[in-house]
Amino acid sequence: MTVSNPPIFLQSELHPAEDVRRWISSSVGGVPGVDAQESLRVTPNGTPNMTVVVAAGGAYVQGSENLYQGMYFTDNRGASSVTIQAADGSNDRIDFVVIHIKDSEYSGSDNEVVIEAITGTPAPIPVAPAIPENSLLLARVAVNAGATSITSSMLTDERTFIEVASKGYVDGLLPVGMMVDFGGPTAPTNWLMCDGTVYDRSQHPGLFDVIGTAYNTGGESSVQFRVPDYRNAVAIGPGDYALGAAGGSKDAALPAHTHTMGTHKHTMGTHTHAGGAHSHGIGTHTHSVNEHKHTADHEHGTYWSGDGGAHSHDTISSSYGGGAFGQDGAMATGNTKTGLSLGSAYTAVATGTAAAHSHYVTIPKLGVGTSKVSLTTNSGGNTSTNSAGAGTTGSTDPGDTSTTDPGDTNSRGVAPDGLNYPPFMTANKIIKAV
Repeated sequence: MTVSNPPIFLQSELHPAEDVRRWISSSVGGVPGVDAQESLRVTPNGTPNMTVVVAAGGAYVQGSENLYQGMYFTDNRGASSVTIQAADGSNDRIDFVVIHIKDSEYSGSDNEVVIEAITGTPAPIPVAPAIPENSLLLARVAVNAGATSITSSMLTDERTFIEVASKGYVDGLLPVGMMVDFGGPTAPTNWLMCDGTVYDRSQHPGLFDVIGTAYNTGGESSVQFRVPDYRNAVAIGPGDYALGAAGGSKDAALPAHTHTMGTHKHTMGTHTHAGGAHSHGIGTHTHSVNEHKHTADHEHGTYWSGDGGAHSHDTISSSYGGGAFGQDGAMATGNTKTGLSLGSAYTAVATGTAAAHSHYVTIPKLGVGTSKVSLTTNSGGNTSTNSAGAGTTGSTDPGDTSTTDPGDTNSRGVAPDGLNYPPFMTANKIIKAV
């Protein structure tokens, strides 16, 4: 019978220490380590010399000499000093600081726990020493050739940590193949980085059972599989693409596409248009005066003798408009014609032969009274007018503009690296392997 008897903590029974250690191991998830952040931290001595100081704290140390040896618990109840062997004069060396359980049940004659330095071998390229059985590694010490004291730069913290009450339980709740974001540079125990690494199926059979060859990209042998590669990538759910499919590009081109704009309105508020100095050119032109009216009171100078003998002009008087025509000088005598109507024709008759003279006609102002005027304009030259400012125009709402479909726009532009990303922050993706 292979069942271990008696079960531990059975009343009135003797229980071997191994059973208790195995219970301790299962309680902390089988992961050895120190029990708090500062437990058993290794630091240089305050007075520089070839010693280091190991802080107080508890540790769970896995027995490694027997399959069923289980895990020991021990604690350091005060700071301990550990001496580092003198440095070699020519070559560097690598030492370890460990907490070591000695159990005569499995080897030797001692039953104790010691915190000690394991000394390496000096060499041009030094190699770390082997760690004793039943030991927990606390720190690595790089002992430089000719060194006379240990400094912080020579120490590397090698401790692992456990969560006594819950780690094993919580770890068991997380399924193999689960992927999560992780802030550290390396994967924790029982997890692998999602970096596309190829593994033998025998290394992680549970993980292979879950993901199989879904993330293989080619080049794997028949006994290998590849973990997902989430470097420079984000996840999308399977749908149009199968599980494990990869695609896309950080420099992807924008495909041809259409923007359709429905009926819409643009409202323009009160605004001003200011015009600077400018000119308007008007070509050579004529004004022809159509039907118009005027009265002509006029006068002439003295009676002429000889060729310009005595003569007279008719004076035309009407009720339409006003004005005057005649020769400068004294009032002439002549006939008078009254009662003319608009548009009637009358020729004034003078006697004698008149000397050269002028008649001046004053045309009433256009658009005044009942005069009828038409203008004909002909182009042929330019005149100009100038203004320092054309003034302003304003509108509270010049109206709306609408369109049912303004058409399509297309683009195939390629953005430079980084310009087509939304805001992002990087984190490692890890996958549970055990």
